[in-house]
Amino acid sequence: MVNASFKGKEKLHAFLSEKEHLSTANKLNEFFTRFEVGGSNAPAPLWTDNTVTEDSLVIREDVVQCVFESTRARKCPRPDNTSGRDLKHCTAHLSGVFSSVFQRSLDTQELPLPWKTSTVVPIPKISHPFSANDYRSNSLTSLVVRALEEIIKAHIIN
Repeated sequence: MVNASFKGKEKLHAFLSEKEHLSTANKLNEFFTRFEVGGSNAPAPLWTDNTVTEDSLVIREDVVQCVFESTRARKCPRPDNTSGRDLKHCTAHLSGVFSSVFQRSLDTQELPLPWKTSTVVPIPKISHPFSANDYRSNSLTSLVVRALEEIIKAHIIN
């Protein structure tokens, strides 16, 4: 049985040509990226002082494993093609690698470029959207970076 709203989408897409689909996609892209500032991809420092103190964060493998295990498996793949299922079911193998990558990232004050990218997905606010204002944006960021953020947040709070 086909959902009634899905039938409407089929009818709508049947009347639109490929050129109109591309035009709509380009308009949405311009709308959602209107606030982005063009510029260099140079990494911004996370902090200015490189000295290690007793409060400095040291990423441990068991902490990374705990955060990866708490990831919801049904999360869709993100811009870096890492899915929640991958992180959840392969924590024993991935936690050692990512703990050293996280630590190096903190020590050098840089994030790898794929971790800085996100995919913006337009989600309709109403059943039949007509303009770009009828969509809300949903930004899909890397689950690996979200795990790092969770570790840093826990360190700051404690």
